[in-house]
Amino acid sequence: MPVRSRSPIQQETKGESGSESESELYSKAYLDGLLQKARDAVNPSGESSSNPAEEEFMRLQSEEADGKDLPSLDASRLLPEPYFENLNERNKVPNLSKGVLVESVASSSNTPALPEGPVLGKDGKPLTKREMKELRRKSAKIGYFELPTPDDAQLAKIRKEAEAVRLRNALDPKTFYRKDAVINVKNMPKQIALGTILPTTTPFGTASTDNLTRAERKRSIVDELVEDSEAKRYAKRKFEELQGVHRERGRDTLTRKRLARKPKW
Repeated sequence: MPVRSRSPIQQETKGESGSESESELYSKAYLDGLLQKARDAVNPSGESSSNPAEEEFMRLQSEEADGKDLPSLDASRLLPEPYFENLNERNKVPNLSKGVLVESVASSSNTPALPEGPVLGKDGKPLTKREMKELRRKSAKIGYFELPTPDDAQLAKIRKEAEAVRLRNALDPKTFYRKDAVINVKNMPKQIALGTILPTTTPFGTASTDNLTRAERKRSIVDELVEDSEAKRYAKRKFEELQGVHRERGRDTLTRKRLARKPKW
């Protein structure tokens, strides 16, 4: 029989289809073998599972080997003990209703405040109107930097100190003082107080030479000026000058003036 010759295109098409089918079968068989090896490695006893869904299940660690239970999701046992004893079933503090709170606030606001009692003195008796007025006068005021109001005895002492400060130019001629810094003794404020200069210390903790010693420190400014030797010497010299001027106005003053007016020729 005559054999028909095939064209090169038909031979090439048949060869390609055969190679594709062989590669497909080979790859499927190869994958099935790998899957079977994996199953044998997981289950070495060779027992087959009836459920196909369980074939894909792999247990990493058995529950029996781990003997610890999972922790509870209820965290209430980890909280500290409550401060309140009367708790309801839900372990919560019983909330007060809004009406109870409104009534308590209204009752507290409507309650009138108790009147203040009378101010008592040292003897335990209420103060009179004059004593109350004196107490208000002595009380400190904010406008005067909370300075107290001194009584008559203290005010006289303060006036004496202020007069000594006003006349400080006559006691110390080598020190200049501003004129507007002089205290007006006649129109002194009601709220006034005397200050004390605190002693300064050196960096080494010793006393400074600028501070007065205990013997030099007196109770008042006048006493300190009287005890000052330099001020005492200057005051004595000025006193002698003033006495000489007043002495010239006495006996033989007019005679000396006439002799001074008499011409020399």
